[in-house]
Amino acid sequence: VLGLMPALSSVAYMIACLFAGIISDRFGRRRCVVVGCVASAVAWVLTPNVGPWQHVLWVVPFSGIALSLFWPSILAWMAELTTGGRKELTRNIGLFNIMWCSGFMLGPVVTGYLWDANHKAPFYLPAVLMLVLVAVVLTLPRARPEESDVGETDPGNGEDNGLFLAMARIGGFAIWFATSTVSAFFPKIGETLHMSQPLIGWLLFIFRAGQVVVFIYARYYQGWQYKLWPLVTVQLAATIASLVVAHVTDAKLFGAAFIVLGLNAGLAYVSALFYALHGRQEGKGQSSGFHEAVVGSGVFMGPLVGGLVAQYVSIRAPFTVSAGILLMATTVQLFLVARGKRLRRRGAEVAMAAGG
Repeated sequence: VLGLMPALSSVAYMIACLFAGIISDRFGRRRCVVVGCVASAVAWVLTPNVGPWQHVLWVVPFSGIALSLFWPSILAWMAELTTGGRKELTRNIGLFNIMWCSGFMLGPVVTGYLWDANHKAPFYLPAVLMLVLVAVVLTLPRARPEESDVGETDPGNGEDNGLFLAMARIGGFAIWFATSTVSAFFPKIGETLHMSQPLIGWLLFIFRAGQVVVFIYARYYQGWQYKLWPLVTVQLAATIASLVVAHVTDAKLFGAAFIVLGLNAGLAYVSALFYALHGRQEGKGQSSGFHEAVVGSGVFMGPLVGGLVAQYVSIRAPFTVSAGILLMATTVQLFLVARGKRLRRRGAEVAMAAGG
């Protein structure tokens, strides 16, 4: 059941994102964002009031669909308000990521304390915040795609956007598979180890803090784009961290592992988002929608597969599976790079032969 709740929300989000980005391109960013916020608030209010968990399973897909109208639209809107090329796009993406991740970071801490006071309060608070966000959205300037220059690239700089976008999405699926496993199953592990709810909340805070660190770094440092080694390094470290979570019992070791997983999640997200928007003059909503669908697919598969493994093996087993997924993703990425080099070398040889 712990796996089904986020899985159903995520699969609805994943499928809806494939269409929500196109809807946003056609009907406008503001309309989609407002509808997404209001619908999400309704879903949060309904969740603690519909009765048994079987009824909750009918509500969570609605929440995923609502968020699919919000995220791709807001990402494309941000890109269309950006002028200043790659540098300013990176800065805006960085600030955006810092803000949403700060919400993810503080959420478990706040709800950890609210839960003991009133079980419904952790659901009502985000509903209120989503309605407040509507008022903010209504004050934002209208997007002007024709004024944005984030789609401009230098064709002679040797950057392969397609290759790096594919690698970032593969890595993004793997790390969101792993991080959704943390969100779905670590609270239960914490309970079995007799941890308090606030302590569990603070450990999840540490996980998100790792993401924020990467987002801050990526916003102010421009040298990480179109490089392979950062992606591979953090993914291999996250593989080890997942295995650590699968076997340790000490809160400090959990915290160290969660920092590493957060660093990987941060780099995977910011990389995939940057490559999805950079060098793309049109169809930003569709591209950002597919980006969010990849994230949603990882968040869907993690709890689903993890729930089955946890049910029939142990509550720790999903983290071993996550380590395997991360290692497979890294292997596929290295294969894509090697194949790309072979194809470029072969193309250069053909061109030289034709010139000769």
